Amino acid sequence: MDLLAFFQEINARHFDGFLEPPVLRWNARLRTSSGRFFPGSSTNLLRKTAFSRPPIIEVASYLLEEEQAEIHVRETLAHEMIHYWLWVRKRPHGHSDEFYDKMTLMGARRYNPVPRRRPFKYLYGCNHCESRFKSRRLLGKLACAKCCKTHGNGKYQERFRLMLFEKLMLLLVASGLLISPAAPVLAGARGSHKQEHAIWVSAPDGSLQCEPAQVEARAESLRAALKREGVQVLEWLHLRDGKPGVMRMALCGSPTGGEFRARIAESEVKRAEAAGFKAE
Repeated sequence: MDLLAFFQEINARHFDGFLEPPVLRWNARLRTSSGRFFPGSSTNLLRKTAFSRPPIIEVASYLLEEEQAEIHVRETLAHEMIHYWLWVRKRPHGHSDEFYDKMTLMGARRYNPVPRRRPFKYLYGCNHCESRFKSRRLLGKLACAKCCKTHGNGKYQERFRLMLFEKLMLLLVASGLLISPAAPVLAGARGSHKQEHAIWVSAPDGSLQCEPAQVEARAESLRAALKREGVQVLEWLHLRDGKPGVMRMALCGSPTGGEFRARIAESEVKRAEAAGFKAE
């Protein structure tokens, strides 16, 4: 699809040909938003210098894969052109009342109807109130807002800091809910190019129903056993409730089903079994 041709058509129909073409380009990294506008260094596009930064309109390339792709591309471009039109006229070029008035007049959409949201990758939690929060990125030094408001007068409290509990994508792979080819692992002496596949092995975390969990000591013991056997751990997971979808009878003193999982090179399975793990 030709973005410039679409631009010129929309410009003639809705802006009386007022707009000079900015830099128009596709962006393969956009997912939740279908497009975006970057202001230039000057609204006078005729005064270009070696240090001038031109205005840019980007359109998400994934729209080309959607049904009614041309409609989505046109509407996205029209939306971003309103931002551009306001900027050229030295007006506030955000989502202002003037923006929405123009959008309504043109019949353009306010929101992206086909966002591609990235899956959540991390699960954080507060050890005090046991709340859980999913995130698409690693979080910095953040605390539970609920606990800080209730017990800290609304100020940051280190004791309520959010802790990283699970890497969700790895959890899905380990539990079999996400089909993923085994990743190759480089092995052998430096300079060799021998490759082998990595697999998951598991061991019970030792926790019992109705009893205080002592999984940290168990985890340290299992890691130490793997190290003694010379097993290199590529990834480490703790599935507190065991495999998803497995039903267990509620009975005090019986195992919770929780387990630790380690991703290791396939050639090291025998040594991992000697350390108390079993292959899937």
